[in-house]
Amino acid sequence: MVAASRAEKAIEVKNYAAALAHYEEASRLEPGSQDWVYDRGRVKYLMGQREGALKDFKKALDLAPGDWSMREETRNLIKSMERGDSLQK
Repeated sequence: MVAASRAEKAIEVKNYAAALAHYEEASRLEPGSQDWVYDRGRVKYLMGQREGALKDFKKALDLAPGDWSMREETRNLIKSMERGDSLQK
């Protein structure tokens, strides 16, 4: 997807506002994709938007009932954030 590719390029240069806009576009184009919602949460975390990031990570879990690997990774990330752990940028 073009929007997601643009988002990753924006992240590489730390243009998180542009990355967020691109992931929001990707989420609108593929509303059932947990990948874009998860990645949007990742960008929100990088921007310091902790609550928004948690909301997106939890929504990604809801969208991925059969993706056990993604679910486990996301659950661990949510637990870590709820404890207040520092995450890798």
